[in-house]
Amino acid sequence: MDETVMSMEQFQSYLNSLEFGSVASDWVEGDLKSRMKLVSFIAFKSVMHSLPCKLGCFDLFGVDFMIDEAFNVWLIEVNTNPALHTNCTVLKDIIPSVVQQTIEIAVEVFEKKCDGKALLPLETNTTFELLYSAERDNLYSFDSVIPRKSKYSDKKSFKVGEREPKSAPPRRTAHRALS
Repeated sequence: MDETVMSMEQFQSYLNSLEFGSVASDWVEGDLKSRMKLVSFIAFKSVMHSLPCKLGCFDLFGVDFMIDEAFNVWLIEVNTNPALHTNCTVLKDIIPSVVQQTIEIAVEVFEKKCDGKALLPLETNTTFELLYSAERDNLYSFDSVIPRKSKYSDKKSFKVGEREPKSAPPRRTAHRALS
């Protein structure tokens, strides 16, 4: 099982060992994580109206991605009951801290709500990155995400932080679709 599950660092090392000339040495930390965050944000924002919000309750979702041969990132599924097995070294390192951090955040949110305090900033959050907050509406900025041709294929993909050229025609974005 250890050979089939990699940490982000191990995956980047694996890509570097294959000597893909077009893949940046920080592709996993940069492009991959940015794309995963964007896709997760869009997926959850699009269904948030149907997710129940009840004080004292929380969910831990599993989000599965696939990377194709052109380095496009695809959302495969969102699990409402993700496996929390620790049957390999990487999962033994990750799963316990994810569960612990999730419970700590849930307790902090519950206590702050009961005391009438603002939820943010989360003091117990040391490893998670907040992508959305109803208190702040959106944290992930769609203004900095534009469709572009991937360096790795002829397909369009999303790049975080690039600006669209001024001469480009008007475009439809996920932001408008979600509004």
